Amino acid sequence: MSAIAKSEQGSIGSTTMQIKRLPTGDLQAVKGVINLSLARKQLVQIKGTMTITATGYDRLNQVAGLSLVLPKQIQVPGHNGMQTNPFFVINETTGAIKFVMAKMSAVGYSPIGSMCVVDQTLLFDLGAYFKMDAMAKLKYNKGMGKIVNKLTQTKEELAAGIFLPILDENFGIWLDAAHEEFIKLMSEHQQRQRFAERIALGILKRNCLRHHPSIATSVVQPQNGEAAVTVMGYRHELCEERIRELVDGDRAGVEVIEKEVHTDTIEASDMTASASDAKITEGEDGTPDIRKAELTPKESIMVRINEIRSFMGEESYLKFYNETVTSGRPLNEFEDDELERYASILEKEARGDA
Repeated sequence: MSAIAKSEQGSIGSTTMQIKRLPTGDLQAVKGVINLSLARKQLVQIKGTMTITATGYDRLNQVAGLSLVLPKQIQVPGHNGMQTNPFFVINETTGAIKFVMAKMSAVGYSPIGSMCVVDQTLLFDLGAYFKMDAMAKLKYNKGMGKIVNKLTQTKEELAAGIFLPILDENFGIWLDAAHEEFIKLMSEHQQRQRFAERIALGILKRNCLRHHPSIATSVVQPQNGEAAVTVMGYRHELCEERIRELVDGDRAGVEVIEKEVHTDTIEASDMTASASDAKITEGEDGTPDIRKAELTPKESIMVRINEIRSFMGEESYLKFYNETVTSGRPLNEFEDDELERYASILEKEARGDA
């Protein structure tokens, strides 16, 4: 980085910044304190801990100016050679997605002015999520199924439902395929299938931003519903080709931070950047690009509900649902205004001010 001649106060929008300039007067670096808000869904409180949401990290990155890029290829265990990123494993019989493996990089300068690349790799296993959801539902819906040893069950019993191995091929959970909660479980699984790529990339995006040194903040201590986060950003002249090199090739002299995340280690707060965050289209060069999704009003409300549900954890959410919707009526039968009221009550519960 070039020498910085002087420092001054300035503002970008409503945010006050410490601005550093080159001797030529050109802006070189900014350091700002960004106020994130619960009301703007930039923060969420989960079990007493205040966490930054995907929307909050987007706000912080307006100052940090990090470039989020998908490497063109990814190494997948059990598959020879490099694979296209993101990589999908599909059930050949049903066409359902078994898992998504994806990698994303955040490229930008650290607070000391050195180039830093954060690599995040995610294995998003939809089968593992299905089992986790099933176990959580069993706790509140005993008639939905049971934990069994397959060897002790008759063929008739097994044929009346579905068996999910947990510890080994014989020990797991049996689910009654005719039970109402099982039907809901399948509906939720189908929704996760539909948004699998968006969820995976949303988790990666949030993790890349929160682990980069220019932001490097996850948990905050708000006052009156707002939290101040200090962010450092640099003006740079990196062209698209050089950013692509840093992601896919030459990293000489560059600080690299790598992390792999498996389905069962994903934090609940990581799920904030789920279906509403992004969908994938192809850019002019054929590489994936992140664009805003277009959802119906009901889909948008369900996205909010699923985000909060992921934050709360399955057990807490199901307890809330059973206490709130005493009729057991499925949410997909709600009218838009009913669903909006339910989402509002759920948000208050998640914030702890219900």
